[in-house]
Amino acid sequence: MSTGRHTQWSLRAAFAFALASFGWSLAPIFIRMCSTDFDPVTQSFLRYVSGSILLSAICLVRWRDEFLRALRHPGQLLGISALNVFMQYIWTVGCYGTPATTAQLIIKLSTVFVIALAYLLYREERGVIRDPRYLSGTAVSLIGLLFVLMQDAHSFVPVLNTATFLLVLMSICWAVYAVWGKHIAWKIHPVPMFGVLSLQTMIGLGILTLFLGNHAQTANASATVVTIAVVSGFISIGIAHPAFQYAQRELGSAFCTSANLINPLFTFLFALALLPGERMQPMQWIGAALLMAGMGFVLFASQRHQTKDVQVDAPE
Repeated sequence: MSTGRHTQWSLRAAFAFALASFGWSLAPIFIRMCSTDFDPVTQSFLRYVSGSILLSAICLVRWRDEFLRALRHPGQLLGISALNVFMQYIWTVGCYGTPATTAQLIIKLSTVFVIALAYLLYREERGVIRDPRYLSGTAVSLIGLLFVLMQDAHSFVPVLNTATFLLVLMSICWAVYAVWGKHIAWKIHPVPMFGVLSLQTMIGLGILTLFLGNHAQTANASATVVTIAVVSGFISIGIAHPAFQYAQRELGSAFCTSANLINPLFTFLFALALLPGERMQPMQWIGAALLMAGMGFVLFASQRHQTKDVQVDAPE
């Protein structure tokens, strides 16, 4: 592959990653803004309706043949789609009970789990977990997480409630999703792949909404909140998810998840403007610094061992 073509693909992957980072930084803020008018499963469903419509339209214009081919063989994505339905539900419930920036910080634990799974499945990422910087970064991050969970200004005891438990569980599920998605994306182009995955997720969430949704609350939702939910689906699902799938196929799952450490900073800045009532306690700021520093060590380790080849080996 020529240097020019390699650079072109690197720039495309970097731009895709930036789109994913921007969309996901806004996601917990949008979820919090809609929490007054929607129950968690209904909001997740509405976000996936709008996101799926946008993504399907993009796929039909740009990747029509691959999208239709994937639609004709839905079984290959049913497993990861079912995981995504579960993830979206626990992520939304977790955000309902946790400030947006805190939720983003907890989710950053997924970096540790992604690299651990990548070590087991992908030879090109196997050297990372042996690096002392990865191990020390993981330890510092876990200590930082304990401080982040100290949400009471008058107590040094971490708050371990249902919301924080679900967010930690979400970080583990996300690791499985990220590595699984990378494997599938080498068989199917990542954008039409997520187009079909999002449609299946939308159907799954729709079924859950029929049984678990608060229909009376939804009927009284304001037009403003409905608009926010729709825009959230466009940005955080219709654009961010496929962009991440593409970026991690080109740059590696360990690198992309590690580089997403910038998301809590963006979430915090957006929250200052959109959610002025949300504040972090001093101990949480200390925890955020430790968590980000630890993940920085993990990121440095992953960059050091990141393969320079564009093509990667299939899972063993």
